[in-house]
Amino acid sequence: MPSEEPPAERSERRTTDRRRLLAALSGGAAAALSGCSGVFGDTAESDAPTESGTATATADAATPTETDPSPPTPTAESADASVPELNGPWPTVGADAGNTGTVDAAGPRGEPSVRWRSYVALETEMIAESGPDGPVATRTDGTIFAYDADGALRWRRERDDGIRAAPVVASDGAVVVGTTEGTVVAYDADGSERWTRETEEWLVASHANDATPFRIADGVVLVAHPRGTAYAFDLASGDERWWEPIPPEAHRPAVAGDRVFLTGQRSVDDESRVLALSLADGTERWNVAADGTVNIGLGLGDGVVYSADIDGLVTAHDIDDGSERWRVRLPDEPWISTIPVEFAGRVWVGTLSDGLFALTEDGVETTVGVAGPTSPAVAGDRIYVGSDESGTSSAERTGSVVALDADGDEVWRTATRGHPQSRVTVRDGRVATATDAGAVERLAASDGRRSWRTFERPDRLPSPAVGPTTAYCGNRRTAVRGYRVSDGVSHLWSVGTAGPAPATPAVVGETVVTGDSGGELARTPLLDFADEPRGRLTETATPDPDASPTPHVDAPAPEPRWRTTVDGPVSDVGYGPEGVVCGSGSAVVALALDGDSRWETDIGAPVRGAPAVADGTVYVASADGTVAALSADDGTERWRRSVGDAATAPAVGSADGRDVLVAGTDSGVVSLSTADGSERWRTGQERIRGTPAVTDSAGSAGPLAVAGGDDGLVRGLALSDGSERWTTETGGAVHGSPAVADGIAHVGSRDSTLYAMAVGDGTVRWELELPDWVDGSPAVAHGAVFVVDQSGTLSAVVGDR
Repeated sequence: MPSEEPPAERSERRTTDRRRLLAALSGGAAAALSGCSGVFGDTAESDAPTESGTATATADAATPTETDPSPPTPTAESADASVPELNGPWPTVGADAGNTGTVDAAGPRGEPSVRWRSYVALETEMIAESGPDGPVATRTDGTIFAYDADGALRWRRERDDGIRAAPVVASDGAVVVGTTEGTVVAYDADGSERWTRETEEWLVASHANDATPFRIADGVVLVAHPRGTAYAFDLASGDERWWEPIPPEAHRPAVAGDRVFLTGQRSVDDESRVLALSLADGTERWNVAADGTVNIGLGLGDGVVYSADIDGLVTAHDIDDGSERWRVRLPDEPWISTIPVEFAGRVWVGTLSDGLFALTEDGVETTVGVAGPTSPAVAGDRIYVGSDESGTSSAERTGSVVALDADGDEVWRTATRGHPQSRVTVRDGRVATATDAGAVERLAASDGRRSWRTFERPDRLPSPAVGPTTAYCGNRRTAVRGYRVSDGVSHLWSVGTAGPAPATPAVVGETVVTGDSGGELARTPLLDFADEPRGRLTETATPDPDASPTPHVDAPAPEPRWRTTVDGPVSDVGYGPEGVVCGSGSAVVALALDGDSRWETDIGAPVRGAPAVADGTVYVASADGTVAALSADDGTERWRRSVGDAATAPAVGSADGRDVLVAGTDSGVVSLSTADGSERWRTGQERIRGTPAVTDSAGSAGPLAVAGGDDGLVRGLALSDGSERWTTETGGAVHGSPAVADGIAHVGSRDSTLYAMAVGDGTVRWELELPDWVDGSPAVAHGAVFVVDQSGTLSAVVGDR
């Protein structure tokens, strides 16, 4: 059909507000939009089964609104004129208002183990395409990465909206991506923007193993939009050549000769259709019904088009008119979840649970045990496929790339860091894949040897605040979630946000104060459906297989008492005697507990860490290395000092009878006087990314600052003069803040290990390997350590006594 509606007017057909869409995704709406699963696994941040039991996803928080729907019901707290106190064993990112990172109660005792694990969305899922200049990958947060053949980053671009589909790369190196807002963007080989065009919202792949809704053919960018429109844009100019209505939930286009082949489901009866359009003008050539529900893109062969359905049926359609040539149903009727490919005279399809099948019109000839296969790629005499042999647990994010010969025998298998996403691609004798753990890898097609691997991960991870019954943790999607400390169940409490919410909340009175990167703060009642643990949490006994399952409770989404908007991304939330204090872009803002602004002071650079509050003063650090002291009453600046090119949030301690500040910098640890900001001491050259913990529980060592650095060392430094009392080596860089409890410092490292070391002399008391880099800052509460690692796993680490 010719273009009768200009792209600008057509973009007005978008009916879903971005914020409502993102909030809905956190609660499970994505599954309905994308069929079996999203292109990066489960697009909804529903609760994965925890290792202590099953958590069932339910509806998420209500869509954020700008105003309260109704006044809060009066409570004892609201009736009291006094400001409520922090509530819980670790109620802020730094344990208390002063960011000391220290509590008196003990952490795990005895042999450590993981009591439960649950999921925190980090948006590190990536998917790659091989290009003439090297692989190109997209990440779900909207970032595009282009690498050269040796793995060096050629260019990087960031979009404000998310990307949930693979890029496509043209022969001239041009890169085309689509965003969840419906924008199609083309970049030149050097990363400069070539053109953009608008389509309907939610431009994603309808199934994970489709990888992308795009195809480039004969200088045309083809788009199969899941909302039910096919587009053709000129690759060079972006001009729209044609658009045509097609069945919704359309899958990736296939192209042969002068035709485009598509499949989708009609809205009126959910009937799957297979159709052919003219590549030149979009005219429909044929359109036939599929016998079953097709939930993956079409494959192509010699004169045929292959469709595969969710009941194990593979159908070969004549490429000229769509008529059926033959059909074969797989044994036990498994769900076919990969695009069919021809290889060595057979058609190869992967299934959700039964591996990979090779078949002809006479039936199945070969079955290969590949778990959770991606859509395969064929090059030469081999077929390559990504495998997920670790199951669905976010705690075991490992997978592999497998090369098979024509008989289905394994030639080589190479482990990957994380699950390969959607597909593998082959070009110039190299296999490229990207994983859900933020890794991009390139392997030799001949023997599977890794040429290189690079990680694209956040430097800071969300860290939990722990209240009386629940650990509250942000994430890089659009919700803050509550995890019941006893078992990790997280479907009972969540608050939708205006943007990604990696900041740590604060537990204040009977509420939780949350903030997000969209500049919204909310105050929400605590989780009701949980009891405070009786004593310390310890290891969980092996469940009785004959025991009745714990009944599932569908809890209503908590209703925030208020929401308010500030001018920039919200930092970790701090709290003082007068109310909430946090960063907002380059400013520090103070809010009363009713959400009203008390004051705002600009610091001049982004504030990401929680301000520390002590004795009527707010201490804050900015990303450019500025540390400032502000009046807690009105935000008046009392002093400011530059301590380097970067600084962590400060911690307030006491040495020689005087209050002092301690902060990490790009070059060691610095201590300042709280009175005037003068430098008391500075030590080290390594980058310190996490706020040092300050403690007076080091015995004869005296008051200490405990800091971990990029060099992998944890140091105990005298608060009085910065002298080094002890040093303990870990196996990787330390990015998070130490958490001190009853004289034990708990520190995570990039060697994927959580360490417990005595603050008196640095002796390692125990260590425990976790699923991935432990970049999160631990929180110690209820006898357990709660910490997030780069696999997106929140672990509750306990002792055996």
